[in-house]
Amino acid sequence: MSRFAEQGKLLRERREELGWTLVEVHEAIHVQIAHLRALETGDVRGLPGATFAAGFLKTYCQHLELDPEPFLFAFHACFGAPRKQPVFRRATSGHDPLDRPAWLTDVIAWGTVCAVVVFAWFTYGLVIRPILEGAQERARAGTVEAPPPAPFELAE
Repeated sequence: MSRFAEQGKLLRERREELGWTLVEVHEAIHVQIAHLRALETGDVRGLPGATFAAGFLKTYCQHLELDPEPFLFAFHACFGAPRKQPVFRRATSGHDPLDRPAWLTDVIAWGTVCAVVVFAWFTYGLVIRPILEGAQERARAGTVEAPPPAPFELAE
């Protein structure tokens, strides 16, 4: 019998001592009955990945008012500790000679984008739009209204 199977037996005994069925525990902590049964028997094939199983085990222990640490220790000793998740870091082209924090670099980049947008808006409002309006006025001033054409009559 593995060490975790012994811990699973303790879980089952504590649950029975409290007078709870697997269905009642499932309804209380929302862990599938098959996973609870696998934890109580030490059957690793009935469990999801190690990280999920460890979370289920911790939740189950807390619900049974047991300290989860010995159970988690036995679980990791038998089935291996969960792998650490990879840490994603921002790719950099090299060392920042000014030794600025990453958030400051982001603020500078967004500030630059905002400055370009504001500059474009002012340029349009103060330079381009007056030029376009002046061109429209000049076009209207140079036009003459022509009289409507005479109706076309057919010769008989």
